[in-house]
Amino acid sequence: MRSNRLGFTLIELLVVIAIIAILAAILFPVFIAAKQRSQMIGCVNNLKQLSTAMMNYAADNGGRMPSVAKERLDGTDNYAGCMGTSRWVYPEKGQIWDYVRNKAVYKCKADKGKTPGWIADFWVPPGMKKSDYPLSYSMNETVSQQMVDTLRGLYGKRSKYLLLIHENPINIQDTVFGGRANYDQDIPCDVHYEGSCVSYIDGHARYGSFKDLKAEKDAGYWDPEDWIRNHVK
Repeated sequence: MRSNRLGFTLIELLVVIAIIAILAAILFPVFIAAKQRSQMIGCVNNLKQLSTAMMNYAADNGGRMPSVAKERLDGTDNYAGCMGTSRWVYPEKGQIWDYVRNKAVYKCKADKGKTPGWIADFWVPPGMKKSDYPLSYSMNETVSQQMVDTLRGLYGKRSKYLLLIHENPINIQDTVFGGRANYDQDIPCDVHYEGSCVSYIDGHARYGSFKDLKAEKDAGYWDPEDWIRNHVK
């Protein structure tokens, strides 16, 4: 007798659901990995743009790099518009803003929704949350207000001389990164995979593992005084 049954039996539905679940289990990690890689690539591009902006700023200011100082309340003495330690950051008030003109460049997409641990509640602007903190990148303090020609011409392995680093949002607090060797208050993080994204004084930006970046820092590459003391005879 010919069957006129429409639809699926319960067993058939369970088989279909099981197949979908297996495919999801296989593909979900692939999608996550693709998203993480996209964020990492975007982070490197952000650093490249910010580094270029710093060099353009220096070219228009007698060859001198921007500052990490935070003396003035309007933030204009600082490259990123930082109002002070544990305070808010206003990129549009920073020294390099005219060379960037895009707030999105200052923050990695991987940090979206993350809450910085050191920003005081009373410095959060009205209508915003801590997770809206607009900065992911800190500047090597040893580069602050230095002459570009001096930085590029005198200090050893300048291809490893740090300019900017994607700092862990839990630790970021003042837009400044201590580049001194064995200075453990500021160390690279694992915000991307097992490492972070950085840019260097020679203009290139890259991803580096925590182990690799920590070794660079501890070898003195990120501080010219350390480099000269340890490597130049």
